[in-house]
Amino acid sequence: MFLRNKIKVNNLINSDDQRNYIKNEIINIISKISKINASEINDDILIREELNVDSLMAMEILSAIEVKFKIRVNEEEIIKISTIGEFIDMIYLIIHK
Repeated sequence: MFLRNKIKVNNLINSDDQRNYIKNEIINIISKISKINASEINDDILIREELNVDSLMAMEILSAIEVKFKIRVNEEEIIKISTIGEFIDMIYLIIHK
């Protein structure tokens, strides 16, 4: 599974395609867990304030993303994140380390 996800991300033509793939996957995970329509989630949305994501929901989202992309996210870094776009960028950078 990890290899398939890694290949899928790496085989995309350019970094915009890669970021869009990652963004769509993350938004789908957030939408499923938060019960918010994916079309209402964009880069500028404030995670805590606008999505009303509590700590338990945040851990569930983070865990699902770690499993999906086979990565580990430093919880200290998460605290610094406010928007969906910042979160997507952080995950993108972790995947491409």
